[in-house]
Amino acid sequence: MREKTPDVPAEERDEPWYIQRAEQELELAQRAEHPAVVHAHYLIAESYLERANDPEQGPAAEAA
Repeated sequence: MREKTPDVPAEERDEPWYIQRAEQELELAQRAEHPAVVHAHYLIAESYLERANDPEQGPAAEAA
């Protein structure tokens, strides 16, 4: 069973928040040593960037 995604406060559902999170994931990817971890961080960053470009794809859309 998939764990519930934590609720993101309304003020953090905007584009700058997702972009900031993507940047953090990219930094983590650059520091990671294991290839699978690097790949995972890049996938997460990509997801945040997609959400930044489409706010309707946020956590509420996942629950549907």
